[in-house]
Amino acid sequence: HKKIGIISGHFKIISARDRFLGYKKALKDNNINFDKKFFAKADFDEKTGYIAMNELLKRKNGITAVFCGNDLMALGATRAIEEKRMNVPEDIAIVGMDNLRLASIGETKLTTVEYNIYKIGYIATEKLIEKIKTGNNNVIKEVLPVKLIIRDTCGAKKCK
Repeated sequence: HKKIGIISGHFKIISARDRFLGYKKALKDNNINFDKKFFAKADFDEKTGYIAMNELLKRKNGITAVFCGNDLMALGATRAIEEKRMNVPEDIAIVGMDNLRLASIGETKLTTVEYNIYKIGYIATEKLIEKIKTGNNNVIKEVLPVKLIIRDTCGAKKCK
């Protein structure tokens, strides 16, 4: 894919900014220029994912793949594509993020990025306790590993 869109959450949420920056870095690493006509914002829910995907489709930009900031937006985007009588992943591939249980339910299973939410909570709590004990107000940034869960919507079934 060379025409890869993103449906991002609002940048006031740090994870939305980080996911957007990761998207831009992946484009750059693959010699693909960022183009704002492939960018739309949503509110991390299915309804606004649907609306954002319809915005991208109206631009007639030739988009062939979309990364969504979470699985709910990806499900909304998938519905918008299918309502236009297009097929996922043949016409537009979709990837979400979170690996929610509902991503693996239903006829078309969502390709998604999984991360360990429990480990995030544990580390965040540890860091908070450490800050309280030490009085240290420095910003802490820790990057945890993620895993791509390949399912139906990316079109890469042969990679399973």
